[in-house]
Amino acid sequence: MNRKFIKESLIGSLLGACFTLAAYQFIDQDTLSKIFASDNPLVILISVVLAVFLAIAIHEFGHIFFGIIQGFKVELFVVGFFGIIRKDGKLKFFLNKDLQYFGGVAATSPTKKHKDIRKNFAWIVAGGPLFSLLLGLGLILTFTLQDNYLLNAFLVFTGFISLALFLATTLPEKSGSFFTDRKRLQRLLDKGQDGKVELALLESINQNFVDGHCQNIRSENLAIIKTAKEPFIQFWGYYFELQQQKDKGIESPDESILTKLKSYEKDFPKAAWKSFGIE
Repeated sequence: MNRKFIKESLIGSLLGACFTLAAYQFIDQDTLSKIFASDNPLVILISVVLAVFLAIAIHEFGHIFFGIIQGFKVELFVVGFFGIIRKDGKLKFFLNKDLQYFGGVAATSPTKKHKDIRKNFAWIVAGGPLFSLLLGLGLILTFTLQDNYLLNAFLVFTGFISLALFLATTLPEKSGSFFTDRKRLQRLLDKGQDGKVELALLESINQNFVDGHCQNIRSENLAIIKTAKEPFIQFWGYYFELQQQKDKGIESPDESILTKLKSYEKDFPKAAWKSFGIE
């Protein structure tokens, strides 16, 4: 486990604790009594664990949902130890052991060439925060309308965690090394250089998935991707260029591209980097 991940986890835990403490200060005693109606610690513990899992799962499913309704296919869905990945054309369950993915990750891929890929992905990016907001508000409202000592804590914890996820993915610009959903959406809709980079990246990814190879990816798009200020985006310009050379049957790809790619290893989680097969 690297120091960067530990640092980010501690910061996230601290922010979560501060959010919980702030919310606690504004809750009256009657409401607190209702939340903790069950005096069984096991019920509270199970409620918290299920709340975290469900809140993250619904957030990631929001991304997946807007991909599916636009004709995309599910590639990856991970929450905690639970994972689904597409291998050999089929979705398979797996046990996630990478702590850097415990916070949830989801991915869909296009099955055809889309006319406005930027708009498609904008909806996919917005889907996570939107589902978190709706779930959070919905469960808090449900809590106020009913009173069940077994459900009260679960409803409140899941509701607050969902709202916290909404804020965490819309207020800051980055989460670790990567853009938050809000910042990514802004970039997708940007009419300047950031928008050009996002469009070039999306068109390249789309072409790769539709064709099943990189031969037809436009060199102009790869050049634009390389101009990105962010290393983890620049990487894709060189990665697709290397794959393009391999797909065209070039036995000895440009060594300078491979050297450049290896310089980005520090910008990706170990599991993600391993999946790229860069040697």
